[in-house]
Amino acid sequence: MKVLYDITVLGNGHLNHRGRAGIFRVVENIALELVKIPDLDIEFCSSKSIIELIACQDYLKGKDEFSHVKFNVPNNAKWGIVFCKYVDNYKSKSNLYSRSRYFKKIIDFSKYRFVLAFQKLFISSGIYLQSNQYSFDIYHSPFLPLPVNLTKQHFKTSIITIHDMLTVLFPNYFEIATVTSMKKVYESITDKTWVTCNSNITKRDLLEYKSGSINPNKVFVTTLAASNHFYKSNNKNWNNECLLNYNIPSQPYILSLCTFEPRKNIIHSINAFVKMVEKYNIDDLNFVLVGNKGWDFDSIFDRLDSCTLPRSRFIVTGFVPDEHLAAIYSEAMMFVYPSFYEGFGLPPLEAMQCGLPVITSNNSSLPEVVGDAAIMIDPNDQSALKDAMYKLYSDKEFRQQLSEKGIERSKLFSWKKCADQTLEAYKTSLNTPINHV
Repeated sequence: MKVLYDITVLGNGHLNHRGRAGIFRVVENIALELVKIPDLDIEFCSSKSIIELIACQDYLKGKDEFSHVKFNVPNNAKWGIVFCKYVDNYKSKSNLYSRSRYFKKIIDFSKYRFVLAFQKLFISSGIYLQSNQYSFDIYHSPFLPLPVNLTKQHFKTSIITIHDMLTVLFPNYFEIATVTSMKKVYESITDKTWVTCNSNITKRDLLEYKSGSINPNKVFVTTLAASNHFYKSNNKNWNNECLLNYNIPSQPYILSLCTFEPRKNIIHSINAFVKMVEKYNIDDLNFVLVGNKGWDFDSIFDRLDSCTLPRSRFIVTGFVPDEHLAAIYSEAMMFVYPSFYEGFGLPPLEAMQCGLPVITSNNSSLPEVVGDAAIMIDPNDQSALKDAMYKLYSDKEFRQQLSEKGIERSKLFSWKKCADQTLEAYKTSLNTPINHV
């Protein structure tokens, strides 16, 4: 079985390390497992601009696990790659370039025009020009829209992964550009497309949105997992070194990890924390916020600045790389994640795998993930969140029980299982005739 797997997301993450979260983790971890499967002859590709294609190639240079995997470069992009790399090398070696702003502008403008021209050609003429029909059995896009001309290319079937339907369900939580780009993803799904979803709730949401235009039997659930970066770290020296690096005091703290945006309900968590601290006169507990700034994040920082508690009780770390997260999870007292809606919800699973007691929402996919190994509350009920926080703060035995249950629960999920489920979708898509709805 020959599969072409789009890793554009990994190239983007290579260009911007702060983007190495969420979708990046999913695409990378599934790829790491798929390349181990003997039945699969898998190649990587990138379906967008030449710049992203080059970024994918650079990403692969640093991944020994993918050293045996071919990166498929379409014929109509090869000269563009040569030119872009030549310009970059020429700029770095040319003394004239470094001295002359005018020359710099000429080179930059020429490169810009060239890249645009090649990008247009790259997209309009088809991403993969193969000489033999059915050179690949399957084209799999784990995030981006299926290319509009994919049916003209030489693939027996195509598969797309849908991570959530949030921009359809809650467009007010996103920028217009994000809503528009995700709409292209959903619209690229036709009656000929096979789909993998990260949860049963996402499958349900997709089928409702595409009602009548997609066969439910062509939609598979491939559950995610927490990577090996997340574990219970008992190395106190290492943990303390990590905390110090992010200015986290050596005091008990509640942890929240997410993109700073309204959908994550961060202000709700802050308010519940303030009310608990003030009601019970708690002076030895802080609140640590880990994550990147997302859409409409200003209101979160405005709330922090207006709190009645000292600002020092709230530590905002910004982005934290994966290799430091286990230490930060392991030293926390509890993890709080009252999101309004999730397609899967990796952070609670990561927290449980680190042995951290979890409080999360009782909606969307989150009950599928945490089961009975976490406290689930209505994300709109501030009193419930406050009470759950205090329960974990004040009851050490209960914290330990929830920690142990969370570790056991996390063992139900693995990237190998996700890859096996993906392989099953591949096999079914090839062996089952396409039935129109």
